[in-house]
Amino acid sequence: MKENTECFLKNLSEFWGNYVSEEFYALYSVPSVGKSLLLYEEAFSLMGKGYDVFWLDSETGFKGMEQAWKEKFEKKFNANYAEKFHYYKVRSFMDLNQLLGNSIDLDINKNGKIEVVLLKKDIKPEDTIYPDLKGKKHVAFILDSFTMIFQEQFNSSTMNFPARADASGFLFMSFNKLLSKTNGFMLFTHHASVNPINMFNEHDKVRGGDTVLYYTKYITYLDVPKKHTMQNFRKLCSVRSPFFQDWSAFRWVRIDEEGYHDSTDEEAEIAYSRKA
Repeated sequence: MKENTECFLKNLSEFWGNYVSEEFYALYSVPSVGKSLLLYEEAFSLMGKGYDVFWLDSETGFKGMEQAWKEKFEKKFNANYAEKFHYYKVRSFMDLNQLLGNSIDLDINKNGKIEVVLLKKDIKPEDTIYPDLKGKKHVAFILDSFTMIFQEQFNSSTMNFPARADASGFLFMSFNKLLSKTNGFMLFTHHASVNPINMFNEHDKVRGGDTVLYYTKYITYLDVPKKHTMQNFRKLCSVRSPFFQDWSAFRWVRIDEEGYHDSTDEEAEIAYSRKA
């Protein structure tokens, strides 16, 4: 990968630093805050710097986002979308594993636990992502989202159980193999888990358990202010970073018709003080 590559948002770069090969960078939030859009814009920034971006999509709404923002971001970052953006629709844990070359099945053992079972059957190389990576010198992977990959096989009642943790760990090991072979790095979105009973919970947690915390050194929470005059502002909260203590650093960004921009405490304070 290229040296000194960082996020187009300087405020987020303070948490993540320069991208490092074979590392994971996670952005999570409650729904409809704008995490997919932020990483979509970052994809154009990376393409403008010469990267091939491999977008793994398990969410809904990509086509609408592409239609609304593609031309703007192409011009903003001078990105060659047709040549550098590689899109894959992955609807489930099984789909994604096939793309990564894993021949697996999910089995329920006698204790009722779901287990990942490796099969002897080989997957054809042309059915995986690897042929598309040939000749690509600088690559980045974006998974939107890690959470939705598990929705089909793991319902909400088992989302936080050990079976999900085991499957998540298996997936991270597969990603490690992918990043090792390509010298790339991966960004991914994740859903937040909110406890509606505990209204005084200080921080929303990563949905699906803590496995993501074990594998990811760079985790940022994207928060949306509740005040109407701040509807275009988002707060970046450093959940995990080598540069800050957990949950100790916060930065502002804002969204307008051109996408995301860095902001400041002063701008956020002015917006907050406005009357609705």
